[in-house]
Formats: sequence, structure tokens, C-alpha cells
Amino acid sequence: MKFNQEYWVTELPKPLTYIPIIELAIPGSHDSFSYTITPYSKIGPDASRLVKYLNLMFGPIMRRFVYKWSITQTCNIQHQLCLGIRYFDLRMATKINDTNFYTVHALYGDPVMKELINIKTFLMSHTKEILILDFQHFYQFSKADHNRLLTILKSLFHNMICPKTYPVEKLNLNIMRTNSWQMIIIYRHNIQDDMFWPSSYWPTPWPQTTTYKYLIQFLESGLKQRKPNTGYVTQCLFTPDVKFILRYFYLNLQTCCLPLNNLIPKWIINQKSGNKHGVNVIIADFINMNGFNFCDIVIQLNYKHLITKKNCLNSVFGMTLTEHALELIDDDSVFLIQCHERRIIQIVGSRGDIYTIMETVNFCTCDFFKYQVLTDKSLCCKHFLAAKVALILKSFKVKSETPGSLTSIMISAYGNQEFD
Repeated sequence: MKFNQEYWVTELPKPLTYIPIIELAIPGSHDSFSYTITPYSKIGPDASRLVKYLNLMFGPIMRRFVYKWSITQTCNIQHQLCLGIRYFDLRMATKINDTNFYTVHALYGDPVMKELINIKTFLMSHTKEILILDFQHFYQFSKADHNRLLTILKSLFHNMICPKTYPVEKLNLNIMRTNSWQMIIIYRHNIQDDMFWPSSYWPTPWPQTTTYKYLIQFLESGLKQRKPNTGYVTQCLFTPDVKFILRYFYLNLQTCCLPLNNLIPKWIINQKSGNKHGVNVIIADFINMNGFNFCDIVIQLNYKHLITKKNCLNSVFGMTLTEHALELIDDDSVFLIQCHERRIIQIVGSRGDIYTIMETVNFCTCDFFKYQVLTDKSLCCKHFLAAKVALILKSFKVKSETPGSLTSIMISAYGNQEFD
């Protein structure tokens, strides 16, 4: 299945906007800003002791070698966003006598501010898209540095940020759009700030392997142990150790990832998204590698929710009735009219006709029910089915009425008919 990757969140069918974000499948990139690293970058504070020692001995030659194994992405942030990436993994470091915050992965990359501004620019022109920024690691960070970074993030993204005060198990796209939230920021450091989500809300187990068989075992074991009511990051990637790099010193990370990126789609396709042993965020290296098609494969998992629910409805009510009912929901044609504890549902038909359904009675004011016995529970029209499904999905618009107005609506719809 091919998607409009740049707008894939915007174009999700309406029922999926009511599914918690921790139950959606979201494509992400590993070490998202590492494309800013160059062969001439300085050694970063996260580099191993061995790398730092060899850098002292061999200087530029060593840094060019490290570069081959530090890059995990080759396309910039704008390209990643347009490809459909909606989760970004950030590794941050400071420099002495420098106020900038830098990308780092064994080598220093560029200051991150430019990339963050590019993300904001994208969100401002794509108002129904949402994404997750995950600040994973911090090197040479003081408490003052953390406070300064938090202040910058709040100032830059401001009202776009979804605060962690909202229950994660209830947070869905509809709620985020209603509040004009477009961003969840995970900050994996011990801070006290309600604008940022702590590490416990989105566990991200690290496979730390270069063996495909072990990687799959690790990923499947992790999903089986996934805790309820939290997000989850599945890392579909290899992590070369020193022994591996010395053995394949003449290659680079991208070349070594090619076999994995050819195999891992088969595993992803067989997954499901969801809180019960399902995937949520899936990240990979070199997400734009030829033939990988990573984002489409992950996005497609979301549509399994629809297929499952639709198949259930089809088996009970038939395909034609189900299709017509779901069309009414997608067209925002369902209205809940309430006054105190009394409420009814109205459906606006394709020609503007209004059909009224009582929540507690198997009855609709359309012609299908005109001469039917009201106690016949087997009867169902497209309006009645749309009303019931919309109530389950909470996919309706609400109108408040006075007691008198509600009574008038009911009399107009049902006459003097009394319902038990």
C-alpha cells in the first residue's frame, strides 16, 4: 500500500484518530540528526576511550574512519518529515565555551537549533500532523544546560507541546488536534516539568547486536513484556561493536545495514499495532535506503485496526450496510443532542434529511422502521448502525439543548409514541 507520506497522519481515517497514540504504528529514525556529521567533525564526548586515544595518535585519519560508523541517516530533517518520519531520536552534547547544543554520535554534528526550527516550520504548514521528539542522551550537560535547553524548547514550540499531565492511555489524535497540540517531547533526564514526558512513558530497549536472529528474538521478547498504558519504541537496527568494526574495517555502517533493511520489512509486516503486545514506534537506520520503503510498511499497520473492526461489522450487518454507516461517520453526519441525562442521536443524510435515533430504543425515524414493531431487536438501518458505532468510537458532534427544545425534537420525530 502506498501512502501520501508527507500527510499520512492528516489522512488517517477518522476512526483511527480516536485510537490512543500509544496504539498507533509510528515510523521513526535512529540518531535522526546524524546526517549533520562530516568526516572533519571533532570527536564527541560520547566516543569510547579507545576512539579518543586513537584520535590523539592518528588525528584526521581516525576521525574519517569513525565517520563511516557514526552516520545512521543520510537525508536531512525536511526529507525525513516528507518521507513520513514522525519520531526523532536526538543525542545532545555541549562544547566548552560554546552556548550551542550539538548533535553527537561519536563525532560532533551541527547545532540542533536549525533542525528544530525546520521541524516547527513543517508543523506550522502541516497543522494536522503530529510527531514525537525523543531527547535520548545528554553529554557534558550541567543542570544549567538542561534548564536552558528546556527553556528554548518551550519558547520555540510553545502551545504545540502536549503536556504530560494528559493521561497517555487516553491521548489520541482527535484530542491533540482539539487542543492544537502537535508534538510530544520525551526528555530522558530527571527533571520536574509537566511539559515533557519522562522515559518511563516510552521505554526503548536497545538490542545491541549485529545478528538478525538475535535481533528478532529480542524484539519479540520485548513486545511480549510491553507494559500496558505506555508507549514503546522498537529498535530495528544493528549495533556494531569494536570486534565487528575491526573485522569489517573496510566497510561502513550503511553497507552493513543493507542485509538487515532487506529482511526487517518481512518482520514488520507481520506485526500489529496496539497496547497488547503490539508495536508503537518503530525506528531504523538509513530510512531512505533504496528499496527499503520503511515508512509505508510501518504506516500500513495502522489500517489493521480498521480491517479488524470492519470485518466484525461486515459479519454481523453485511458489507453494504456497514459501508453506508461508516460513510456517514466519516462525513461528520452524526450529532449527539443532550440535555442533562437525556440524549438522542440525529443523523444528517446525504440530501440533508434528518433522522432521529433514541439511544435506548431500537428505532430510527427513517422509512425502514416506518411499519415495524419497535420491540424487534433484529432491525437495523444505516443510520441506526452509524449512531451506535459513532457512540463507541466517540466520533460525533455534540449539541446541547434545553429540556423544552429536546422534548420538541422528540415529539417532532416520534409523535406521541411512548417507549418503554
